[in-house]
Parts: sequence; structure tokens; C-alpha cells
Amino acid sequence: MWWAGGAAGSLLADSHILKRGEEHKIILAGVLMPALVKALRLASAIRDYARAARFKNIQGEFRRLACIWSSKELPAFEMEARKAFLRR
Repeated sequence: MWWAGGAAGSLLADSHILKRGEEHKIILAGVLMPALVKALRLASAIRDYARAARFKNIQGEFRRLACIWSSKELPAFEMEARKAFLRR
């Protein structure tokens, strides 16, 4: 929570930058971006979405394996299932 005070202080101290040209606003946005990312917890959200996407991909692969390979012999199915684990 301390970072929020630092971000607010930076914004207040650099308010004169906002009165200048457009290039200064871009610099200010770059300075404040890490605080915004931390506030929104984007890094952990992106990791969670990536983990969920991997799970859904594996789930779809096993659904496909169940439909296609379920009528085959167990060793052939097991070989394809192991390949699916290694791909993901």
C-alpha cells in the first residue's frame, strides 16, 4: 500500500509536466505504469489466465483422445495420451 502514496506523491510533484507538451505526458505515463500494474495485479492475473489456458488445452486434447482413441487398444491409447501430456 506504500506504493500508492509514492505514486500519488510523484503525480503531485510532477503535475507541472502535465502542463507541457504531449511527449512529457508519455514520460509520466511510463513512470506511473509500474504502480498501475501493481495496483491491478496484472502480472498475477496474466499468470492465472495462462495456467487456465494450458488446462483447457489439455482438457480439449483429452476429450479428443477419448473420442478418437477410446475404441483402440490400451497400449495405443496410452502412447497417444503420453504424447498429449508432453505437448502441453
